[in-house]
Amino acid sequence: MVDVASTGTQPAAVRWAVPRDKARKLLGVHEMQLRSWERQRLIPVTEVYSFTEMSALRTLVELRKRGLRPERIRLSLTAAREKLSGADPLTQARVFLHASGRIGVKTE
Repeated sequence: MVDVASTGTQPAAVRWAVPRDKARKLLGVHEMQLRSWERQRLIPVTEVYSFTEMSALRTLVELRKRGLRPERIRLSLTAAREKLSGADPLTQARVFLHASGRIGVKTE
């Protein structure tokens, strides 16, 4: 985990950030998996993940562990994004799996 502080006369604002290689280890995913999710535009291309992005990655990992195919995840998130007026469901909503096997999205 890396703490990034702002500079200047204002109090330092600390952001929570995790380098890509550490994120992979924490989540138990390979670099190829991250690149695949980037190509599918499920996650941003970055070398450092914020807390929100780590939460999104964890959600993707859990959905995959439950057997959901990447294409199905992508289609569900695209549909949710349209209903949320372009907002990213992985970072701005709660994504979950219904008992029926359908992906649900809940905003609060």
